[in-house]
Amino acid sequence: MMTVTSRLGLVYELRAGLLEETQVLIRNSSSHGREAYCVWVGQLHDGRGRVEAVWPVAASAGAAHAHVSIADVLALSDKVASRGWFILAQLHSHPGSAFHSPIDDQHPISNKPGFISVVVPNFGTDPTGVGWAWFVLIGAGRWRQLSDREVARLFVRIRERFWRHVWKDIAARLRF
Repeated sequence: MMTVTSRLGLVYELRAGLLEETQVLIRNSSSHGREAYCVWVGQLHDGRGRVEAVWPVAASAGAAHAHVSIADVLALSDKVASRGWFILAQLHSHPGSAFHSPIDDQHPISNKPGFISVVVPNFGTDPTGVGWAWFVLIGAGRWRQLSDREVARLFVRIRERFWRHVWKDIAARLRF
């Protein structure tokens, strides 16, 4: 298993539809006026994180907070490890604007420098990505908000249709 001490500067590959799937999960989980919580999980290799899935996380939540118990974090860690994956980012909703609260600062799912936290405003009712705030853990409960330029550089959408096209072309060439 790969040991990672820091994720600072890691580039994340987001599969097609991931942001929309995340938005729907957040919106549906927030439908009762409570913050929703989920994680992006996937692989780490060659300085890149490949987000494979978005998973909901059990959290006791109210309108202005969400808390994930240590038992739920450990269960999530076991599930991720059983696939050889990692928790790449945490995402949660806020009832209004997106910001990182002091509770968010002090209680992340991971304490690894470079860990990503995304806050989705208005319980996820806005269009996908609108108003999302992206943060990176720089160490010891200190977070820095990423600029739009940094988000565009660090989070790359993978076009699966392109790769399917390339694979079909390669497969066709291999037929004699």
